[in-house]
Amino acid sequence: SRDLLLRVTLQGALLAGVALAAFGIIDRAHPEDVAPVRTMTFCVVVAAELLRVLASRSSRWTFWQLGAFSNPYVFAAVAVSGLLTASMLIVPFAGAAFKTTNHDPWEIAVLISLALTPVTVIELTKFLRQLNVRS
Repeated sequence: SRDLLLRVTLQGALLAGVALAAFGIIDRAHPEDVAPVRTMTFCVVVAAELLRVLASRSSRWTFWQLGAFSNPYVFAAVAVSGLLTASMLIVPFAGAAFKTTNHDPWEIAVLISLALTPVTVIELTKFLRQLNVRS
C-alpha cells in the first residue's frame, strides 16, 4: 500500500541518517583510522535495526502498548542478536575475528543515542496518530 511504502521509505531514510551521523562523528574523532569508524557505523545500524524490529510488530500500537513479551520469539531473537553484536565489542577474540575496535564511553553513548533515534521517531509517530484518531 502507499502508506506502507511511505513508512518503509521514511524509516530507511532515518536509518541512513543515523548511520551517516555515526560515520561523521566517529570519523571526526578518529580521522587517521577507519577501523573505529567502520565498527561504530556497523553497530549503530545493527542496534537501530534491532530496535526497529520491536517497533515494527504493529503499525498502530506502540511497543509499550503491545508489551515487550507479546511475541517472545521476536524478543528472544532481538536479544540474542544484540548480545552477539555486543560481544564483538567486548570479547577480545570476537573483536579480533571481526576486526572491531574498542570505543570510549562517550562513543558508546553516541551509539545508543543514534540507535534510539529511528525507533523513537517511529513510536512517537504511532502515538501521535492515535491522538489524531481520538480527536
